Formats: sequence, C-alpha cells, structure tokens
Amino acid sequence: MNCLVREVYDPKICHAKYDDLFKYWSAYYSVKWKILKSMAYKESHYDPKAPGAAGEVGLMQVLPDTASYFGYLPDQLEDPFINIECGAGHLKDMLNRYDGDYKKAISAYRAGSMQIDNAISIYGSDWFKHTTKLTQSYYPGVVNIYKRLLQCGE
Repeated sequence: MNCLVREVYDPKICHAKYDDLFKYWSAYYSVKWKILKSMAYKESHYDPKAPGAAGEVGLMQVLPDTASYFGYLPDQLEDPFINIECGAGHLKDMLNRYDGDYKKAISAYRAGSMQIDNAISIYGSDWFKHTTKLTQSYYPGVVNIYKRLLQCGE
C-alpha cells in the first residue's frame, strides 16, 4: 500500500521551494505552472546546478543559446529566477509554434523543434512514434509527474 500512496503523493515532487517562481513565470508567459514544474522535476529533480549532457544547465536544463535568446549569459543559468524564465519562455515559444499543443511543445522542448517538425512533416498524426526513444519517454514522464503534482494540492 505504501507504493500506491507514494505514487499519488510524493513529497519530492510536491517540493515547493521554487513554486513562486514557477507560478510567476507561468503567469507571465501564459503556460500551465504545474506543467512547467513537472518539466523541471523531469529535467533536474529541482536542482538549480544540474548539468546536462549536451551543455544544458539548471532546473529547466536550459541551453546557453536559449539563455542568450532571452538576454542572459550562460553563466547566469544556475540562478533559478533566470533559468525558470528561460524555460517558461521557451515552452511558450514551442506552444506558439504548435498552436497550443502541449504534447508537441513539450516534445520539442526536449528534442528540438527541428526533430518534431521533421516527424510531423513525414508522418503526420503518427509523428510521435517516429521520434527518439528519449523523446518518447520524456513526454509521458512529464505527464506522469504532472498527474502526481495535481495530488499535491493548490
């Protein structure tokens, strides 16, 4: 029974240290704050100093080029305020690109919009099956965390 309870309420996922920043930047960019928070947990387990394998940094695993796009230097990405802004802004850009489709936007956040655009242009509505295994596990992982976050309250 403990496993079932942990699946519903997990204090590590419900962790609220950066909730004010997730809420602030989500409101600013008009994205769902618990989706943004779910992505941060999937990306870094809320570690503001987490390094990525391809040069990503911080809570939202933001690339230096994305930081530059939002007017920041790469060495500022360990600041949660800046990192979450860049992540929220990038997610909003992907949502705009894909007409509000969170599945496409979240997949593009992880894999890059070129990969998602190519899969859509070649495979149409069957695009998701033709992305990388990493992308195919990323989106459902974010959704699972999101569902668990909904059990945290607020």
